[in-house]
Amino acid sequence: MQSILTNNESDNSLSENDKFDLKIVKPKIKIYNHTEIFNDNDIIYYKILLFTDSVFVWIGSELLNEKNNISHFNNLAVSIKTKFSPVPIVTTLLGNTLEEISEHMSRRLSTKYFKQVFVSYNITSNNPDIYVFSERALIQFLKTIL
Repeated sequence: MQSILTNNESDNSLSENDKFDLKIVKPKIKIYNHTEIFNDNDIIYYKILLFTDSVFVWIGSELLNEKNNISHFNNLAVSIKTKFSPVPIVTTLLGNTLEEISEHMSRRLSTKYFKQVFVSYNITSNNPDIYVFSERALIQFLKTIL
């Protein structure tokens, strides 16, 4: 839990006699870990952070250790739907712009959920079907938490 102190007085000067109201505020972030198995031998790991108006998704094929720490963070794309365009605006913030998987996934999720979406896709498999599977599994999981 996070707490915020607010001053009852209108001026900004503090004295020893000032009283404060303590308000309990719920956290604005929720963190989820999820795994899926593709073709009985490839494990796909998901880290999802839900913020008030945005979603952060990390997808990878390996973790650093048993504490679920991320081992690779090779790229990051962000997209947001605006009133000025029917297609969300998307850009790559980190990594190679030639690898468009994160951008495409971010754009589709932003269109579907009307939120700002950050996606980092870090699967090292050469199987092209794993991309489709990982996105479908992600959408199924997001339906349960959004």
